[in-house]
Amino acid sequence: MLQKFKRLFLPLLIFGLLAAWAGLHFFAPYVILQPTRVDRVQIMERDARFVPERVISKEGHELIGYRRKVVKPRAVIILFHGVGSSKEVNEELSNLLAERLQIVSFAFDNRGQGQSEGEFVTFGYHEKEDVCRIIDLAERRYPGLPIGLWGYSLGGAVALQALAIDERPSFAVIESTFARLDDTILAYLKRITGGFGYKWMTNYALKQSAKLAEFDPDAVQPAEAAKSITIPVFLAHGDSDIHIVKSNGETIFGNLASEDKELMIVEGADHSGVHHVGGEAFFERAFAFLERLIN
Repeated sequence: MLQKFKRLFLPLLIFGLLAAWAGLHFFAPYVILQPTRVDRVQIMERDARFVPERVISKEGHELIGYRRKVVKPRAVIILFHGVGSSKEVNEELSNLLAERLQIVSFAFDNRGQGQSEGEFVTFGYHEKEDVCRIIDLAERRYPGLPIGLWGYSLGGAVALQALAIDERPSFAVIESTFARLDDTILAYLKRITGGFGYKWMTNYALKQSAKLAEFDPDAVQPAEAAKSITIPVFLAHGDSDIHIVKSNGETIFGNLASEDKELMIVEGADHSGVHHVGGEAFFERAFAFLERLIN
């Protein structure tokens, strides 16, 4: 039996190493770059307060969104959803912003998500340029009104990177987002494997992802982008978030160059629970921040 095991050990080891390499080389990059697309009931088809909007990315992708109309708008906010989600998750927030603050909102599916065109998600590397196109649209629709960004998770990372290259927005709300892409991918691997994973593995997968999607993963660092952001920023994070732990939010907050900035740690909130667990206390604080800025 021992002799048989010795004979099989080397072939099994080689097979295991080859299988691991194939997974990192061929499979993992697509897991990273192509999250599930969701197909939700379209708000614009059943509610006249929401108007369809479209913009074209610099690569020619059609990005699909909506605009929540307001009779006497005071400001504009562009909303960004998380990974594997779509613009429709922002319906409730759009209505709250309209009803409580008379703020017009735009919400778009990120490239490669929802109804928007595009093959890959690049975690803000290319998406930040899409944000600039949406800001162009908002300025055409509502010239002279202040414009802000509100992003959750991936959307928060996209918003922060956009703010580092576009000076037109005058405020931002950022929820539950990550500080660095490479650290986040490693944390994700360890979470789904019960603690197994090494940086060299996820770095290799990201290197292959970079070739497919033509982006630089090392440049996707929202915490670094924060160092050049000087506008007012309200940042919120759940203290029970196991997907993107709260130290990410604390690092970003510490790096923000803004003199006017707030950090709200929501006790008991997981990655998607800032709104639900924070409840009215969260919205009161976030909306008070906005009210102060748009007066």
